[in-house]
Amino acid sequence: MGKKVKGSKALRKKVKEIGNPAIIFSFDGTIMDTEPAIFASYRHIFAKFSKNRRFTAEEENKVIGQSSLRMLKEFFPKEDPDELLKEFRLYQSFHLNDLIQPMPGVEDFLKWLRKHDYPIGIISSRNRNSIITMLEHTGLKQYIDVIIASSTKDHEYTGTESLYMASDLLKKKCVIYIGHTPAHIMNGHLVGAFTVAYNSNPKMLYDIVEAGPDFVTADYRQVQKLLKGEPLWVAYEIMKPQTE
Repeated sequence: MGKKVKGSKALRKKVKEIGNPAIIFSFDGTIMDTEPAIFASYRHIFAKFSKNRRFTAEEENKVIGQSSLRMLKEFFPKEDPDELLKEFRLYQSFHLNDLIQPMPGVEDFLKWLRKHDYPIGIISSRNRNSIITMLEHTGLKQYIDVIIASSTKDHEYTGTESLYMASDLLKKKCVIYIGHTPAHIMNGHLVGAFTVAYNSNPKMLYDIVEAGPDFVTADYRQVQKLLKGEPLWVAYEIMKPQTE
């Protein structure tokens, strides 16, 4: 890790054995600022498939961090979900340049992680091809080692399953999971990860704090500072459920 660790001999030994923890991100709202595009896409779908309904502020809060396919099925149970999802993704792809950009500071943080040899992963319920397109478009794909995402329209990994898979592929039992919703934080707790809540939406702060993250910030420079400080994450280890 390239820094002198304070504390007992046992702590220093454990830090040396663990090395750098894996850094695993959710995607929407932590790596990429997709909210404007997501909301615009839902408004487009509502306008095209419903004459009398509008996409409301309440529904904006509801879709954050949720599978678009699941939400489209809920909003339009009588419509063909494949057609809805196709139109949803097509609209987003047309607005890739003007509506979707990396979260502030994330590129510098990813560069720093890569420079200091941290394994880096992404987990998401978003379609894998969509994630790769956005990462390539913004030049961020070069920093990512592992992506766990939906590979088909019908296959969505659970948050805990994705974390287990990513930690296995990154060959790390010590994981720092960076998410931006209460569900992300709870999934991190369930698998034994050190949880960081990246919060850029003041409206969600109370709910996120209620979920009990180990660290909360709206600035990736603070996460970098955390990693440079005392290794609080060494007390955390990914523990898979025992099977009979």
